[in-house]
Amino acid sequence: EVTVGQFRACARAAGLVTAAEREGGGFEFAGGWTRRSGWTYERPQGQPAADNEPAVHVSWHEASRYCAHVGGRLPTMAEW
Repeated sequence: EVTVGQFRACARAAGLVTAAEREGGGFEFAGGWTRRSGWTYERPQGQPAADNEPAVHVSWHEASRYCAHVGGRLPTMAEW
């Protein structure tokens, strides 16, 4: 599990802006996928998250960039 603080450090070092940040918010499944304005990895439910909370509203590509930044990788489908 990657924390908000860990992901923030990577994002700042790499100049990474997430899709949720660029596109105005992340998604929640509530009877269908609904974009929630302002929801990002730093504000998972519209409120600031503590550094030790899990990072959410991150795409596969963003998670992959984080893994590469810290010298790791995402699991393969077989490993998952």
